[in-house]
Amino acid sequence: MRHSDRSNFPVAKILGLALVLAVLVVGGLGGAFYHYSGRRGAAKPVSAAATGATPAPTPAATPPPANGAATWGPSAAEFLKDAPFSILLHTDTLMLLTHGRRIENAAGLQVSLPAIRAGQVGAFAAALFVPTADRNAGRIDEYCRRAPLTLNETIAQHPDILREARSVADLRKNWQDGRVSVLRSVEGSWCLGGGLERLPSLFNDGVRMIGLTWRADNRLAMSWENGGDHGLTPLGEAAVRKMIELGVLVDVSHMNDASIRGVLDIAAQMKAPVVASHSNCRALCNHPRNLPDDLIKRIADSGGVIGVNFYSPFLRAGGAAAIADVVRHLAHLRDVGGIGCAALGTDYDGLESRQPAELKTAAGLVRLRQSLKQAGFSDVDIAAIFGGNFVRALTLAENRAGEIAIRAHGATPAGR
Repeated sequence: MRHSDRSNFPVAKILGLALVLAVLVVGGLGGAFYHYSGRRGAAKPVSAAATGATPAPTPAATPPPANGAATWGPSAAEFLKDAPFSILLHTDTLMLLTHGRRIENAAGLQVSLPAIRAGQVGAFAAALFVPTADRNAGRIDEYCRRAPLTLNETIAQHPDILREARSVADLRKNWQDGRVSVLRSVEGSWCLGGGLERLPSLFNDGVRMIGLTWRADNRLAMSWENGGDHGLTPLGEAAVRKMIELGVLVDVSHMNDASIRGVLDIAAQMKAPVVASHSNCRALCNHPRNLPDDLIKRIADSGGVIGVNFYSPFLRAGGAAAIADVVRHLAHLRDVGGIGCAALGTDYDGLESRQPAELKTAAGLVRLRQSLKQAGFSDVDIAAIFGGNFVRALTLAENRAGEIAIRAHGATPAGR
């Protein structure tokens, strides 16, 4: 239904009230803690006394302003400063777990339980990615069934530490209960069945972020390795629309520029955020896997985030990268897209030991927090980078999916 048709719709007021209730229910942590500032740059605390109310989420029907930056209320800034936690947007930890590693073994994983504790990790995305050996052996479907079961078993073995999160409300409750949230994501199209048919079941299984490509073109989108002017296929466009309808964040890391622009065009039409879970800045390191400034701005304008990747060849050209290079990329994201677009991707357990020495495991995230502070980032900026910005993006995705479902069916998506 077009916006201009609302006045002629007989139950517009009822739908409006239902939408408000849906926003209040799914807004969770993000809705309670932040609203948009209306300018690019660093976020500023907002006094509740000055506004007269707790900051509310941006209404789902209103597109984000052209900055992507969040302004935090004082309660949120204090919450994350005094009880800091990190949200890692992309890890390959699940791949190693599925091949026999143990999450309690500090020597076997970069996101192990000891590293999680030391690095004050509050949540991490466990990507469902099919390794080359399994693809070559014709075990794709078997792996796509086995890996999620492995994740279930890992969480069940450590109920006092780990807990799955499928929503912003889950992230908030898990943190309050002293649990580390495990988010489900998908990297590449192998477990999608080559089309759209598995998207609803993946959503119902808890997946909340999907990247359509890896290092090769497929039926949905073009990969960064091949470049070129071709972007999303018609099937890929349909997949992006379906993901937005469900409330699944579209992850553009690994896509070529043309495919990313295609995703952003659809997201702009549907007023949905876009994320790059583990990508860096091409202006600082001229690698086709990194993002040019114009795409950084567009992702920020969507209300989405870009998680900095710790892989040295994406941080600097030639030689080993240092923690200062991570800070440099985060500062560039802030300067180009606003503090609200900067996040932590890491790519832990997929880095092939080519990360900064200070960030060998997730335990090094405490050192990164200190380095950002020394570089002039405020406590509020750091809280936004380490978790708040992603929470806002997921809140926007949830709210938008809820609005679409109410308009189409009068109900929120199954599995919400």
